[in-house]
Amino acid sequence: MADDEALTRAAVPVTTVEAWRAEVAGDAVVVLELGIEGDVLPPLLVPIDAVAGLAAVLLQAAGADTGLAAGPAAAGAGAEPLPELPTGSPWATLVAADRVQADQLARATLPTGPGAYAWFRGGVPIHLGRAVGKRGLRARVGGDALRGDADLTRSPFRAAVAEHLGFGLDAEGGLAHLDPDDVARLDAWIDGCAVAWIRTATTTQATHLEATLRTVHDPALDALG
Repeated sequence: MADDEALTRAAVPVTTVEAWRAEVAGDAVVVLELGIEGDVLPPLLVPIDAVAGLAAVLLQAAGADTGLAAGPAAAGAGAEPLPELPTGSPWATLVAADRVQADQLARATLPTGPGAYAWFRGGVPIHLGRAVGKRGLRARVGGDALRGDADLTRSPFRAAVAEHLGFGLDAEGGLAHLDPDDVARLDAWIDGCAVAWIRTATTTQATHLEATLRTVHDPALDALG
């Protein structure tokens, strides 16, 4: 029995746990996202009244405290409450969608059609956008995660992160052209983010979807502007 338990534990090396509240089909749930040896598994939807025991086990497996924590940044930093995330549809769909870490994003695999997307950090949406131009989500999301790009005019997300980090504006209040050290710091911060999207059939639908999402919740970085 002991050997079986050891084998089971070794087969599931949980490295990170992200957890957030959501609403699916009218039911309150907690969405658990597990990192397993560098990979992020599809989200697990757990009924709100059954989550405490399971979450404690998973967080302990990831090296975090037994309180429900908000993503990798909270691990080992003490118990923190789950972040309050928007639950109204279509936010529930976007929050529960598969996410891709910025440092694992392969531009060629991104869809070329239109859609709305959100960048997350610590399980919380921090930027919302739409892709309506040529090559759709591939161009927009791929540009957000383009490492080494010092031109902040290319990506509202990179510009917002740069402003958040304190070096996004020049003396006249315009977008700055970053030096290599600033770009490296910007890239490192974005590497800690993940992106999810909802595809639409037309650019008009993408614009409407983003507007609908934003009426419910305006993410933190967008509120800077």
